Amino acid sequence: MIRAFGAVVASALIAASAVAQEGRTVAGVVRTAKDSLPIAGASVQGRDQAGAVIVEAVSDSAGQFRLALPSRVKAVQFHVRKMGMVPVTSQLLAADSLPDSLVFEVSGGAVEVEAVRIEGRRFESPGRTALAEAHRSGWKVVEPSEVFAKRESALDLHDLIRRTGVPGVLLPTRPGGCASLARTRQCLTYVIDGVVTAGVPFVNPRDIYFIAFVSPPDAALRFGSRVSYGAIVVVTRSADER
Repeated sequence: MIRAFGAVVASALIAASAVAQEGRTVAGVVRTAKDSLPIAGASVQGRDQAGAVIVEAVSDSAGQFRLALPSRVKAVQFHVRKMGMVPVTSQLLAADSLPDSLVFEVSGGAVEVEAVRIEGRRFESPGRTALAEAHRSGWKVVEPSEVFAKRESALDLHDLIRRTGVPGVLLPTRPGGCASLARTRQCLTYVIDGVVTAGVPFVNPRDIYFIAFVSPPDAALRFGSRVSYGAIVVVTRSADER
């Protein structure tokens, strides 16, 4: 819950336009929602997926500001702050598809913010996209929440799988051994972030976002004939995925 120490309600109107070599330039105005008066001295930040500040500006006497987003930035979250006023924070938005204007509206009393309405396409991380695809494909998925609950205490990938209790999978009892399906007893192939690997890869359990198990027919269809006995798909997490 966001708390504020004043009855002032603020909104930020941000207009975005493309700049050929420098990514995007974001220009706009910070003003009060009630009577549209400009707010000077407001901090306007653009943050990346990890929450790190990549650009920052302070609104002038007319409430206006400009931010130049580097071309390397794939997603951005806007933060507007002014001492004594309710802060405005956007979702994480895809930098390459910002609409001509983003409207940030915050309404609330002197104590808490009641609602935030932000228009714009939410940025989808590679991990979330891969998770949605795994569900669509009908793979047996160890969900991110299950991985999160076990990964800190897991020694390695196989130990993490063991701790999540996936049925029908036989795990090796010796170092370097492979995992297999109970019904085939054939080694599963490991696919790490879409790359088929040879042998048993080392993956830090703390870096894993989710794990999926793919049946032999589906694995051969998706990854080729060398993955004919099934696959363990491991997708690592990005900075904004827990």
